[in-house]
Amino acid sequence: MKHRSCRWLGGAGLGLALLAADAAGLPFAGDAQAMADRPAVARSDAAVIPAVVVKRTTTYVVSLPKSCVRTRVGGVVLWRCGKTYYQYYNNRYVLVVIN
Repeated sequence: MKHRSCRWLGGAGLGLALLAADAAGLPFAGDAQAMADRPAVARSDAAVIPAVVVKRTTTYVVSLPKSCVRTRVGGVVLWRCGKTYYQYYNNRYVLVVIN
């Protein structure tokens, strides 16, 4: 019973503090100010990030040149060798096409 009365008193105290601040004319942070002064943007106006599609081809290689760099595209780990991308699959690398 003691915990319930403490919660009620705490909530009542917070409510009284908010009423007193409002009566004194103190400003409250609005939604846009609470987001580190970023302007409020409607969800429909937000930028849409297109999905990245990685398609495997039927071209496989056993090893890659040493110049290939491991990278992540759309959450998928790929190996970039110049303008060509490969994905490690079943102990070999498959040529992939990114759309």
